[in-house]
Amino acid sequence: AIYSPLTRDQGENPLYFAPKDEIVGGGLIWEDNKARLAYKPFAMVAKKGRGFAIGFNADITYRAHTDGLDELLLNAILQSSARSGKSN
Repeated sequence: AIYSPLTRDQGENPLYFAPKDEIVGGGLIWEDNKARLAYKPFAMVAKKGRGFAIGFNADITYRAHTDGLDELLLNAILQSSARSGKSN
């Protein structure tokens, strides 16, 4: 899926795709798909109630095929709960 970036009043886009000329794919990626992905968000964060809603545009744990994305998921879980301001 390709999502439009969130505006400042909607939330943040902490991680997004590179410019069209820097996007590479293992295999084949068509030029028009590179143009569609350029600068689009990979991760989005929005305040929701007393916490955060965090969205990714792909299943980042799928077959553990991309190094570093497990850490991204763990940081999303730990950082969002630490920054929510809720204390027990």
